[in-house]
Amino acid sequence: MMRYKVFYCLLFFACFSFSCSNNKAVNQKDSDNSGSDVAEKKEAFSVFVERFHNDSIFALSRIEGEIPGTNTDDYTIDSIDIIGGTEYLGNTERIWTKEELKDELHEFNLLREDKEKYSTKFIKTDDCVEEILYIQDAGFSLHIVFQLRGDKWFVKQYDVINL
Repeated sequence: MMRYKVFYCLLFFACFSFSCSNNKAVNQKDSDNSGSDVAEKKEAFSVFVERFHNDSIFALSRIEGEIPGTNTDDYTIDSIDIIGGTEYLGNTERIWTKEELKDELHEFNLLREDKEKYSTKFIKTDDCVEEILYIQDAGFSLHIVFQLRGDKWFVKQYDVINL
């Protein structure tokens, strides 16, 4: 039992540290995309993300191959302990196929529409933007990390956190 608490604490602090390290909330207006000729050629994130969530064909075109991520619901069953319970490993890492992500994004978009239950926030790092859809204080969140490659945004990672 203590093993689970330690795992959840480590997972929480790892996610918290990742999201707090030198990140800034993304302004939907993408003010950093104005100015130079080079910046104007970049795809504005606010335009991209709205199209990504409203056009499934466009969204699939921005998923290149398999995508790494996690799914905390995918615990690996390791063994049965002496008391008779099942012991789960903390292995939640996975590779999402394009077909799996198609289904996950459909679900993400349905949940995203329920603004009373789910909140959305964006966190920006150097060349990535993380979109987080979550239920406040519930331990449930979906994360899509987008990365700017050249002048276009692509899905880099997808995580399902359900503690």
